[in-house]
Amino acid sequence: MRKLLQGSANLEFWETYNAEEVIPYLQQLDSRLANDASNDTTIAQQAQKKAVVKGVKFQVKNADKETVAQKSNAQMEAAKKQHPLLAMLQPTGQNSLALVGYASVRDTAAIDKLIYGQTAKQVLPSDIKLLWSATPEDGIKAKDWAAYVGRSPMYYLMQFFRMSITKQKVTVCLSAFLFGPAYLLYRKMWKEGLLTALLSIALSVPSLIAIVATFNPSLFGSMPLHWVPVAADVCAIADWIVRILLGLFSVWLYRNTSKKNIDKIYSEYPEGDARTDALLQKGGTSIWAALLYFGIVLLLSSLVINLAGPGFVQYAMAMAGY
Repeated sequence: MRKLLQGSANLEFWETYNAEEVIPYLQQLDSRLANDASNDTTIAQQAQKKAVVKGVKFQVKNADKETVAQKSNAQMEAAKKQHPLLAMLQPTGQNSLALVGYASVRDTAAIDKLIYGQTAKQVLPSDIKLLWSATPEDGIKAKDWAAYVGRSPMYYLMQFFRMSITKQKVTVCLSAFLFGPAYLLYRKMWKEGLLTALLSIALSVPSLIAIVATFNPSLFGSMPLHWVPVAADVCAIADWIVRILLGLFSVWLYRNTSKKNIDKIYSEYPEGDARTDALLQKGGTSIWAALLYFGIVLLLSSLVINLAGPGFVQYAMAMAGY
């Protein structure tokens, strides 16, 4: 204890770059590496032209039995030829502070060779130092996040990590904007998906009533419908607002929902195969839930068409050019 009290330490402050300052350099480095690789490939091809004389007869006859893994590796190698660095390192974009990119653990060694190579010394600022961080996201291991997320784990892990660093909730998700409740159900957010599905159907009711009232007014008799057009417009605007909110905050919502489920699994299962199986079962995706939602929407649309009568069908065909 006396040695600790008598000891001394240096308190150092480091000035860091922002992502907006570093990413252009990384893109420039990626272009330089791609050009250098292209030149090397051209020279190698010219040197090998004389070697391809009688080697054709030794080709493997069952080359069409290439495995899926081999095809995936071939696609990755093709991507690396076009983008040697950015095929492995995904930039964070703006508002990410000093966090400039994400990468798989297995690619870190290859990336280090590129960002500390001779070409990098010519492109990157001399005072820049890029370092890796392996801090678990919210105390959850990356492999457990990947097991729970299922499809597209790298994309979601990167988004989750960016949110924890920047404390920002907004992430543009085109799938959530286009498909709404179907996206939430596909990602097994049952409560959120069911609530947004009911809300989406409720917001469409005034528009459906307006369609039926226009082409089959006798169905409603003397019922007052003067409120329908205004309600349809208001609900249409509200539906667009819901879509925009889903497109901006659904990934944040997915992160929170996933963390709650994973924390519960952590408390119930020790680390091992049982925990991994529970993560795989609880997480992942459900294409059937999304299809069920679309099926219900299709049934409601068919009901409206039948209530509207042949006049609506003729109008729709005329609008489609038939």
